[in-house]
Amino acid sequence: MRLDKINKKVITNLENIINSKTGRNTQFVIIVVVLFLIVWDVYLYIDDQEENISMVIREKARGKLFVITWIWGILSSHLFVSKKEKKWTIPEPIAITILLLISIIIFLLGRYIPNEIPQYMQLIFLFFGAITGYYLWPQALSKTESTNK
Repeated sequence: MRLDKINKKVITNLENIINSKTGRNTQFVIIVVVLFLIVWDVYLYIDDQEENISMVIREKARGKLFVITWIWGILSSHLFVSKKEKKWTIPEPIAITILLLISIIIFLLGRYIPNEIPQYMQLIFLFFGAITGYYLWPQALSKTESTNK
């Protein structure tokens, strides 16, 4: 295969991803998260704290809110890892509800743990969140979902 054919195939695949329903949903989620982080950063600046967003998130995740690490694992697998087809038996609203319930349970457990969790536990939460996010809430790209022009 020549390089121009490979480039055309890559560009076509990227256009299909961007024009798909999943691609639009992903763009919406990213925009909402970025706007939330901007508002939070402005709040921290106005509140005259010397911490930035990364420091606040790190400290909260190491303390009682280690559910943040779990949710980051879910979101990272959903946003950055895709499957060719959706091959699950659980409907998406039920799968998202299951993920939310597990997140609430992890949040409540964090309130009863007296000390900070070690870093290896954060890696376990991140990995476990990514695996469950991949299997319960995968991002799939299929030809029927694409809106071809």
